[in-house]
Amino acid sequence: MKLYVKGIGFKSIRNAFIVPFIAPIVIALVFVTITLMNGSQRAVDSVLREMSQSMLQQVKIQLDNRFSEANKLNEIHIDSFKAGFLNLDDQSGRERYFVSLLKNFNDVAMTYVGLKDGSFYGARRTIDGNIQVVRNNKMTKGSSEYYSTSENGEGLFFVEKFDDFDPRTRPWYIKAVSNESSSFSDIYNHFVFKEPTITVSTPIYENNELIGVFGVDYLLTWLGKTLNSLPIGKSGQIFVVNSNNQLVASSSDEKIFKIEDGKSQLIKAEESENKIIRKTIELSENLPESKLINFDVNEEKYYANSESFEKNGVEWRIYIVLSEADFLSEMNYTIRKTEMFNILFILLFLVFGFWIARRITKPIVNLNASAKALTEGTFKYVDHENRQDELGQLTKSFNIMGSQLTGLVANLEMQVAERTRELEERNEFLQELSFFDGLTGIPNRRRFDEFFNKAFSSSIRNSKPIAILMLDVDEFKKYNDTYGHLKGDECIKNVAAVLKNTIKRKSDMAARYGGEEFIVLLQDTDKDSIIKISKEIMRGIKDLNMEHVESIYGVVTVSIGIVYDIPNKNQNSAEFIAKADEALYYSKNNGKNRVEFAKNQ
Repeated sequence: MKLYVKGIGFKSIRNAFIVPFIAPIVIALVFVTITLMNGSQRAVDSVLREMSQSMLQQVKIQLDNRFSEANKLNEIHIDSFKAGFLNLDDQSGRERYFVSLLKNFNDVAMTYVGLKDGSFYGARRTIDGNIQVVRNNKMTKGSSEYYSTSENGEGLFFVEKFDDFDPRTRPWYIKAVSNESSSFSDIYNHFVFKEPTITVSTPIYENNELIGVFGVDYLLTWLGKTLNSLPIGKSGQIFVVNSNNQLVASSSDEKIFKIEDGKSQLIKAEESENKIIRKTIELSENLPESKLINFDVNEEKYYANSESFEKNGVEWRIYIVLSEADFLSEMNYTIRKTEMFNILFILLFLVFGFWIARRITKPIVNLNASAKALTEGTFKYVDHENRQDELGQLTKSFNIMGSQLTGLVANLEMQVAERTRELEERNEFLQELSFFDGLTGIPNRRRFDEFFNKAFSSSIRNSKPIAILMLDVDEFKKYNDTYGHLKGDECIKNVAAVLKNTIKRKSDMAARYGGEEFIVLLQDTDKDSIIKISKEIMRGIKDLNMEHVESIYGVVTVSIGIVYDIPNKNQNSAEFIAKADEALYYSKNNGKNRVEFAKNQ
């Protein structure tokens, strides 16, 4: 029976008594609580957003200014060279020039130029604040010789020598020439100052011909000091990571370098000893730019914000984390106290309302219990049909309805079971389809990843080597451009057919990894057999005689990269596959249509 009070329907008489009594008061208290909470939360978000945005902008401005300063020094070099102020053939003038500029840029560890003929000149700052010049030309026979300097910047006494130093082989030189513009290196630990450093290199041309590359080794000590100076509270954090999520700088005394295999490497943010940094990075996928998120660390609430910084190929992300306790403790105390009183008043009125309702609605408890039993699938006859009032009519209607529903439910359960079986069969079919590539019919990447992860774990557990073969169709883009995408699809299907006919053991798998790239897993196989299988695959594809006029071989060929090893228990499957991908890269660069093993194999 449904009771109506002034047009409002209630599903129970108890509610009909409770709601009009306590609803206005509860609604008022809830409205006040929600308004207060929403208002306070907006205030918190607004205050912390403005604070974090302001500090993020300060860091971005500092980064832009400092990086512009490093670029500016290279621009000064180029302008001086073109104007004739810097004559690289004039030893005395050249050394005075580099030394004088180095004195005016305190954050520069070294500035130099590498010429097309392999010569190398410049000046560097030493750990004790002195400045030395370097000479590397035909006179030094390819060695870099460092000299102390006089007051006017000329080289005096020999200090040390580095044999066989060719600037043209250095990453900063190669990157600048490749980009044909100013380029920034990755962060590294300076071998003299033991501080984070970045190299800025800029090529110089004359009549469109490369003359050489100017470089600046720029210390980033100032970045940590800048982050430390920001008013982020005693528990706040601000840190910077690169595109690989490695720490570049932090407002705390956090280490950003570690030693691996005798080399200094940047520490990944997720491996940081700082819990706040680790938690922020863990949530970074849900942290849109300029959007606050909050989280708890050691029962303390933090708000995080971030912005990206991009310049000359540098892709960094700046994170700022502010502690609620540092800025909003008084406000939060007042809010919590108000919320506590409102909840207390609501509970008191609810208890009082239920007490009154129970006294009034006790006669229909039996009917209510039978209705609940019916919802659970059990029909219990209610013996109150002889009553002449509304309760008797309701009881009679309930008994008729319960009898009818019991029959309907039994029939529906049979239909539902049948439909469930049909859906399960269809789902199994669709699941099977999702594991195979639609074009080639061989397993797809999803199926391969599932199969490989099991094999990878088994290899670690049993200390047995496994092999990954990465295959890529040579010059496939040119093939598509020449013969069209339909022919390209036919080429992919033919390559897949060769793999399918070659890889037949149940313990192995060949799959399409994406585009023109395929991957093969071999288990319980020695190195000679792996080479034999690889050559059989290459020969089978070449024997297809698919014409390819853009290839040096005249037909479609593939390159193969192989990793064959027992995985390290600290190594993940993606890292293992990456070695095969790297070997494929070498195979491509060494002439294509060949097999290359990963390094050290």
